[in-house]
Amino acid sequence: SCPASIIIAFQLRRMLLWIILSVVPSSLTYSGAELKLENDHSCGITTRGQAECYFDCQINSSAQGSGQLIQNLTCLEDCWSSNDSDKDHCIYLLLQDVISKGVCNLTDEFGYNPGPGIYEPLVACSMAIVASPWGFNQNVVDQGTCSKKTEKLLLKKKCQKKIMEEQGFIQNTLVQLIQNSCNHNVSEYYVNFQQENLPGARKKRNAELSNPEEAQIHSRVKRLAPAQAIYGSDDIRTKLKFENTHNRYSWICSLRSSGSSPEHLCAVNLLTRPPKPTVIVGSAHCTYLCKDQSAGLVSACCCSSGPENCAGNSTLCGDNPGVDKMNKDEATIVCGEWQTNVFENSKIILEIKKIIRHPEYNETLGPINGNDIAVFKVKKSGDKKAKKIKPACLPSNSSTAPSSGIHAGWSKPPPLSFINNHAKEYAEFYDDFFKQWHYKMDILEKCEDPTTTAITGGPLTFPSNSSYPAGTVCAKDFSKQSCFSTGDSGSPLMVQGGDKSLFSIEGILSFVKGCDVFTFGTTNSAKKNAQLNQQTENPSTYTKLSCFLPWIAEQYGMVYEGEEDPSCSEASGNPDDVDEPCRITPSNLVELFTGEVECILPYYYKGTLYDGCILFEEDGFVYPIFRCPTRNITTKIDGINSFQFLPLVDGYCPEDSSDPTSPLNPNKTDCSSFARRAPFSQCKNNC
Repeated sequence: SCPASIIIAFQLRRMLLWIILSVVPSSLTYSGAELKLENDHSCGITTRGQAECYFDCQINSSAQGSGQLIQNLTCLEDCWSSNDSDKDHCIYLLLQDVISKGVCNLTDEFGYNPGPGIYEPLVACSMAIVASPWGFNQNVVDQGTCSKKTEKLLLKKKCQKKIMEEQGFIQNTLVQLIQNSCNHNVSEYYVNFQQENLPGARKKRNAELSNPEEAQIHSRVKRLAPAQAIYGSDDIRTKLKFENTHNRYSWICSLRSSGSSPEHLCAVNLLTRPPKPTVIVGSAHCTYLCKDQSAGLVSACCCSSGPENCAGNSTLCGDNPGVDKMNKDEATIVCGEWQTNVFENSKIILEIKKIIRHPEYNETLGPINGNDIAVFKVKKSGDKKAKKIKPACLPSNSSTAPSSGIHAGWSKPPPLSFINNHAKEYAEFYDDFFKQWHYKMDILEKCEDPTTTAITGGPLTFPSNSSYPAGTVCAKDFSKQSCFSTGDSGSPLMVQGGDKSLFSIEGILSFVKGCDVFTFGTTNSAKKNAQLNQQTENPSTYTKLSCFLPWIAEQYGMVYEGEEDPSCSEASGNPDDVDEPCRITPSNLVELFTGEVECILPYYYKGTLYDGCILFEEDGFVYPIFRCPTRNITTKIDGINSFQFLPLVDGYCPEDSSDPTSPLNPNKTDCSSFARRAPFSQCKNNC
């Protein structure tokens, strides 16, 4: 099974600390009544930016809809222009057609409807029969609910570009509406574009599809869209409106390393400001660094326990690297910043006086054991800009738990060496990785492992039930198309009041038990295409702030008078679930057919013996998926499977393609792309 140390190493390696606003020295005394930790009069007020137009949407995960679809289409009406002269007017018209007239009823004579099944009304449309590329006739929409004007605009290149620039779940929704509402020629225009830009599309298109199962897989795959993509030869890329977060959440600050080349480590959050003490909180695990006695701070890989360990490189790591507590001189806190790699006039730098970790935080077990919180006392800032930084509001004492919130922060960018070697199409947009972004989150009633797959939304046969510590709250990105890792630790899970104005912090990000799907790199070098695809059903686990407000207040000589939350002492999951067999969660179409098979343990990877799940690394970038082998391989060490290289995209050829249990042969290269199989798959959380 996966030892906790692997999860801890992942968290320590991918998340480090940041911090926040202007400060009053802790030694400052106040006359009169005892100071209370309470809301600032201007707490939770956003200063710039805006919410995303889709933040009031609801997502449906559908196998028939090929992933995530927006269910309540009216939520998108304000996302595109109603002006005839604007390039995105075609999308506005498409929505109006479907909202007012519905989608076509594509139910066949056997009672099967290939549509997503979530949009109403279903309308009897005019159908036609055409020959399919797979050698059989198929029913298609001749005249649907799309108007002739809408269809004419949808066939224009500028409209196609606007649709393909949308995020994956929005793009997928729009293409599904076109397929189920418009003339088949319009549908083919978009489907063909996606098919031609699939990873390895040329190879698959030329492959001999001699068996019908391959044809079925091929036809289903063509409808998938990446969460973020670059289609270089078509001058199309997924576009996020980063300006919407520009200095929007002023209470979120960056904890970054000191020295000549400072790096963002984690987020920290401002709760109060002068004339009261400046209260800044973050995750305790962010306050541990990889150090060497002689070399000082060294790369995180020097202290890793996984395959990415680089401790043998004495030039990089020194002689004896290890994890140690951060001291006050090894980091600073930067507030008022939006993009972490450029100088901004609004930036305020706070020097740390003292770091206080929660006394029950266990540095050996890490955040998975709970109490993952620390406070940062900072020196008083004389910067006049500090007055513009507003603190977040404290969590409310309402007995009704919130159901949705916003996560905001920064991720640590992938190394430029990884971009240049594996995803060079992203080099032009590398600065975007340094910009703050926000996500709509569904807050869960309790922390628990996934019971459905991220691919189809279907139920798992063997769901895990791993444990989550007391004093935490869990949430998922509502689109299931992001997976927090490096740099996101300490980022707040924020909740707005009933009037949608003031933001309070419900929790600060502690850990995530890995992604379900994560692909990042060039997909077609000839067409200059690349993809960043993230999907997960795993919840993000946050330290629940309300559980620790009395302790936070005490560190600043204050008191907190809020009511005690009984849920703060309640853990969830089953600690003994680690004794169950270690299985995988299907993360692609092939694994949906093979099922939740058991991991084959132990195994060798690059000469090191492992008895659990591991994270893989390329050029300094660690893929945030815990994996284990599910196929035997012809290369062995003492009869144990031995893997030297992990083909994350293509997979290996089976020794015998006609035998589904045949071991994989890394020396065999003559099988078709459909016959190749990945040797490793995503582990469940109890591994």
